[in-house]
Amino acid sequence: MCGLEHHFYRQLRWLALIGIIVLMMYAYRALFARPFVADDYQWLLNVYHLDLHNLIRESFQVSEQDHFYRPMMWLVLWGQVQWFGLEPTGYHLVSVLLHLVNAILLGSLVWRLGCHWSGALLATGFAALHPALFEAVVWVSAQSELIAACLLLLMLHMGVSHIHVMSHLPTPASLNQDEITHQPTGMSNLSVHSTNLFAYPVKYGAAAALPFICGATLTLGLALLTKETAIVGLPLLLLLGGAFFSQQHTSPWEWVRSVRHFALYILPIIVVGVYVVLQVAVVQRNYLVQEGGYSLGWQIILNPARSLALVVTPLPGTEHADALWLIPVGGLVGMALLVMLIRGPWALRYAILALLITLTPTAPFTSPPDSRYLYLPVFAAGLLLATYSSFVQSSNKRTHNSRLLSGTVQRWLLPVVIIIVALWSAGEVAARERRFAAASGPGGSLWHLTLSVCAADRPARVVVVDPPLATVHADAIVRLACGPGVKPKIVTRDQAADEVGNRTVVLHFSQGSAEIELRTY
Repeated sequence: MCGLEHHFYRQLRWLALIGIIVLMMYAYRALFARPFVADDYQWLLNVYHLDLHNLIRESFQVSEQDHFYRPMMWLVLWGQVQWFGLEPTGYHLVSVLLHLVNAILLGSLVWRLGCHWSGALLATGFAALHPALFEAVVWVSAQSELIAACLLLLMLHMGVSHIHVMSHLPTPASLNQDEITHQPTGMSNLSVHSTNLFAYPVKYGAAAALPFICGATLTLGLALLTKETAIVGLPLLLLLGGAFFSQQHTSPWEWVRSVRHFALYILPIIVVGVYVVLQVAVVQRNYLVQEGGYSLGWQIILNPARSLALVVTPLPGTEHADALWLIPVGGLVGMALLVMLIRGPWALRYAILALLITLTPTAPFTSPPDSRYLYLPVFAAGLLLATYSSFVQSSNKRTHNSRLLSGTVQRWLLPVVIIIVALWSAGEVAARERRFAAASGPGGSLWHLTLSVCAADRPARVVVVDPPLATVHADAIVRLACGPGVKPKIVTRDQAADEVGNRTVVLHFSQGSAEIELRTY
């Protein structure tokens, strides 16, 4: 009977995971037919006409960057250009698959930190279907969020494997033993599983930890070259190690072992230090900084509060983070987290600290945080939710009344509630994607029209009159669709007549979509 029950639950895990994947693909089903949007055109324009040599030279040269220093994004987008050309479907498929991989990496990390498999699935579903982070998936240019998160999750996996290896190293008093029977005590209330992914056998000794040190450093460095917010990876890595070794050591050799463990952080600290020096030069040229896009005003408190509310209550219409009720709701959530941070069990404290760390990059923005910047906070919230779930389960096992209640709730009511919430989340993600596509419609229509016009007529100049989108985006659309031989001009209505010449196409937006107003050939 025990074998049959174990087989049933193993099958149930796979069915739940398949259900999460199906729901996520359903939620983003319409994305694959969407055109590029906004910043996508500018990023693609940067790399579209470059060969590999010039790509590497321009992307890694700090002096050439006046906005962001993200050479990994240049390389990733250039690679996709070679595969997909200017067909958006392939790019969107990459984004969705990256998001799915990240959700699975989070679930596996939760499991490796000692949570029950149900908690791991809960974290996976929470991250995969949460409506608040949909913009990170629908913007091709926001692949920086997805790739940086993937690299940071791999970094944390490397950190867990390093802890596993170091916790199994023999002490000098036991060097003559054939194998070590000591099991790791885990991260406070959590434990590191002995069957770790990436874990080396104990017999390899201290040298087995070296690949994980190098792997954690490499993945953190690549994440920093992908997205500036990846700098939170270092405190997350430190938090992981501190959680495991916060227990009081019972012998001097345990202290020595912890010192050897913290050698993991020397190389990442050096890498972050070098990165900060490089970023100082870029930040001084960043137009957002020069125009006051970042400051140390009240938004230092308000933006994390908004972000917390968006993570906890992703209701319809909140994707722009401008609803006034988000601030008090976020404040209440923050106060609850602070109480748990002071009085809760250690496992929850570390998960809360991870969430607070990921919220810090949203604080300096003078405007409410964009949805795509909530990607890491949602993943940290998934970790917190799984940790709390495991804590409740372990508490129920110690209380007979709670166990009777939890047996009914967990077997019948709780799964039904989770399924209902998952279905609603998938529907809300799809609805937000549709609203986002409608709002970016003018840019998409300009893209399709300029592609067809330039392919058929090869004009010398394309004049776009009063586009209902940012000038830089309209300019990038024309340059990307028509190539370097076509000169784009973005003008107002009273300037349009002065820009008409031979082989000119004039485009306007009479009904909200791009239309041809005049041809001079």
